[in-house]
Amino acid sequence: VIRETQLGQVHLDLRQWVSTISADLPPLDRTASRAAPRVCENGFLVAARIMHDKLLTKLQATMVELGLPIGTGGTFRALELMPVIEELGYLNAMPASIHDIMATCKFHPDQPLTFEEVYFIIFRFVCSNGLSEEEVHDIAVAFWKFSTDGSRMLDVIALGSVIRWLGFQPNQFRMYCFAGEAALQQDARLSLGEVTNLVAQFVRSSLALVQKVFQRSQVRMTDLGQLLSLLGYDPTQAELDDLHQKVGGDADRAVDFAEFK
Repeated sequence: VIRETQLGQVHLDLRQWVSTISADLPPLDRTASRAAPRVCENGFLVAARIMHDKLLTKLQATMVELGLPIGTGGTFRALELMPVIEELGYLNAMPASIHDIMATCKFHPDQPLTFEEVYFIIFRFVCSNGLSEEEVHDIAVAFWKFSTDGSRMLDVIALGSVIRWLGFQPNQFRMYCFAGEAALQQDARLSLGEVTNLVAQFVRSSLALVQKVFQRSQVRMTDLGQLLSLLGYDPTQAELDDLHQKVGGDADRAVDFAEFK
């Protein structure tokens, strides 16, 4: 755990954090049976600088594209964080998770935010991989349930079992496609940090498939069953009828992506 550093006093698990930026570093050995590679202090600081530069550049470009202020004196509110975070690729972002991070950072939900404060909040969100503390805990419980050989690692073949235990219902073809997206080898051994990152990646990847449907055509309440199947759920007709009743309104009315999430 890193404390009181230049990263805004963010407390992180090094192995989990560094694996989120592995695209800019030598790839982790996912096939090794030993513990996850250790990172020296200098390596961590290099990784931190890479992540800072990438996030800052992307954040500035995204805010300019959305017409949000980034100069001195410009402010905006917490609700405007959602489209920014979604543009950064975190489609699983929900207002509640943003408010939780703001509370942790001692920001009031209604207070105007400067660009520096926005960067700090989004940095915290990115470092958490878009997951809430409850979601991280649930993933850890699932990991230890299926990591039973005492190695503190998980066979990659059990990743689907972890994801299904968390409530998703991906079929074998979906897991095969996801393994290709994540460049997983069939004999890989995964640490808890890697599994946490992979679950977050699976959720974002599934939501990206759903978002494309919303971008191509208008979605109605009657389409929810097909969209939920893209996320790895297989609801029964009774469950869909119950969902329609809970949200209310005409079953043929239009639904936007934010309401679907």
